[in-house]
Amino acid sequence: MTAKFFGFSNEKIPLYDLATHILLTAFSTLGDDRVTSGLEQYISPEKQTACYTFLDDWNNSDDSEKLFDMADNISRHYNLTDRLKKVNTDILLKADKMSMAHSLELRVPFLDKKVLEFAETVPVDYRIQGTDTKIVMRHAANKTLPDEWANRPKKGFPVPIRYWLREEKYYNIVKEYFTSDYAAVFFKPDALMKLLDDHFHERANNQRKIWTVFTFLVWYKRFFVDEK
Repeated sequence: MTAKFFGFSNEKIPLYDLATHILLTAFSTLGDDRVTSGLEQYISPEKQTACYTFLDDWNNSDDSEKLFDMADNISRHYNLTDRLKKVNTDILLKADKMSMAHSLELRVPFLDKKVLEFAETVPVDYRIQGTDTKIVMRHAANKTLPDEWANRPKKGFPVPIRYWLREEKYYNIVKEYFTSDYAAVFFKPDALMKLLDDHFHERANNQRKIWTVFTFLVWYKRFFVDEK
């Protein structure tokens, strides 16, 4: 089996490794309730053996119809994993729970029961073709939306933290937390300020590190300093 079978132009793309991860993820939904991350380390040797046997058959097969059936089966298991784990504990945490926490009305139309039931019937080659994703949905959207919108890359929930932290207003807010007495209990203030200054002056992109520490300090101040 080659990468070109799935529409990839690069023969060196490690499809076998990708399929291994996807299938291990799929198998994890079939009986191990401890699995939340680092899926491979939790799967029993018996499941791993079955998984690799399946992949060897897939990798060595020249039967196009069989390959598509296997790919579709893997895809459906992976989608199940996505719904059981990522959607409930990650995506909906950001969308549904956080919007309600701030009295915002938000809807998730793609989670409508009838939409999900229809989506489960869509064949894998109508959903993914090579590096192109969401094929059916993009075609449907293209009836109303222009090409540049219907074919744009997938985006999650991007927040412009990188740019906020280069504005003096937000730089000073974070600086107040980073130089506080309670921050020094956990961190080296000089190291924190170097992260912040390097980012502010565009010498580095430290937004993830800064934001992680900042949110922790906001939480700590709220519950352990202000409420003493």
